[in-house]
Amino acid sequence: MVLPMLTATVERSFSDMKQIKNRLRNRLQPSSLSKLMMIAIESPQLDEVDFDAVLSLWKSMKPNFVVMQKYRTLIVFPI
Repeated sequence: MVLPMLTATVERSFSDMKQIKNRLRNRLQPSSLSKLMMIAIESPQLDEVDFDAVLSLWKSMKPNFVVMQKYRTLIVFPI
């Protein structure tokens, strides 16, 4: 029977949505909720992520902002 498999997928999706859209974040825009749901559903599990590769990629990236310190406050300017 195929029905229980489809039901389990939908149940998992609603469970993910319940974790994303909780009482503290109940004013999410539909587009933001949709993007967060896609990340939660389609992203790899943490045990499948190679953190060393992610860290080396992040270190090799050029920063896209400049931070200036003036009057003890940080000012961030996008480049």
